[in-house]
Amino acid sequence: MALQQTIEHSSGATSSYWRVVLVTTNYESSQTNILMYGYKDQTARDQNKIPLDQRSYVVSGVEFDAWYGVTELDRRSINHVTNSYLYIKQIPNGEFANATDLL
Repeated sequence: MALQQTIEHSSGATSSYWRVVLVTTNYESSQTNILMYGYKDQTARDQNKIPLDQRSYVVSGVEFDAWYGVTELDRRSINHVTNSYLYIKQIPNGEFANATDLL
C-alpha cells in the first residue's frame, strides 16, 4: 500500500509516491508513531532510490483509541496483541504453555 500525492520539498524537488515505513505502538503511553517516506515516483521506490522527503505523525488520546485501541483492532478477536499471547502460549515447554486466558 502507498499513497500518491505530489508534495514539493523545500529544495523544489517533488515527491509523489508515499509509503509508510514504520509504525510503533506503545500501549503504556497510548501513542502510535508513524513515519512515511516520499519518493519521486513509484519507479524510484521500486529501484530502491533514497527517499526525497519524509513525514511523521503521532497518534494519541482519543485518536489512538479510535485507530489503535485493542477494542478497535480486535473486531474478530485477532490482532497483534492477541496473536502475541497465542504465540507465547504455544512455545513448546515454555513458561506460559499452561497459562489461563483472562478476559
